[in-house]
Amino acid sequence: MQAPNFPMPVKEFLEREDVLKRSDVMLSRHKKAFFSKLIMWGTKSLWSHAGLVFVIPHKKEGFEHTFIIESVGDGVDITNLDYYLVDHAEEYDVGFKRLESDWFVGDQGKDIRKAIRGRMLNHIKAKYDMGTILQIARMIIRKFMFGLSARFRGFPEAVGQAHEREQLVPSAFICSGFVQYGYFDEINRQVEKGALTNNEMEEVLFNPRFHPNMSQKEVTKALLSTTPEDIAVTDKLKWKYFIKKGMVYEVSSNDEVEKLIKQK
Repeated sequence: MQAPNFPMPVKEFLEREDVLKRSDVMLSRHKKAFFSKLIMWGTKSLWSHAGLVFVIPHKKEGFEHTFIIESVGDGVDITNLDYYLVDHAEEYDVGFKRLESDWFVGDQGKDIRKAIRGRMLNHIKAKYDMGTILQIARMIIRKFMFGLSARFRGFPEAVGQAHEREQLVPSAFICSGFVQYGYFDEINRQVEKGALTNNEMEEVLFNPRFHPNMSQKEVTKALLSTTPEDIAVTDKLKWKYFIKKGMVYEVSSNDEVEKLIKQK
């Protein structure tokens, strides 16, 4: 297969086996949806959603599509990347970032990458029935109020308050927290086993609000309150690609991505 040449049409990008990697982090922004705009406004971000690359095309293994594992409005699910890049290409801007630490890439990190996806897969559950119009209305109101609270009190405080009250934090607001959880939970397990050290743990803490000697309650709050913006700006993940209007651009910085987002 010839080396990729950018900008690249989405169709070619989706067919290649050498551009995306399993455990790459996806960021997306719906340019029209009300709740997407509410999330971006509430978290002061250009991004509203995050997920993790679960499977990439591998014809020998029988996979012809890329699938994303993500936390969505009705739980954790597996989604064909075509949904974002083909079916709703005019509505979404999408970006991908990658952890490129030596211990994580290549054959030496294969088992760790697989385990991260496995830890997240454990949270797959059947879609739950919202039940009644009243329940749906309550969910919409809660999301709206949560967005207001996040904007004016700060996202971590809004999440912390909802968690302390044992309210269901809207999953659309913790999709990026789910990505952070996947990395944190598995690397923490590896540290406890002695297979990795706290230095490696530092490399997967994308939320800048993590700090040494946190209590379990504070860790939970930090995991839940990780925003798409935290993932977008962290230098622990390297920018790789940005997709807009059917074209894929190779990128290397957040500034470069923001310029492409703002281009008409």
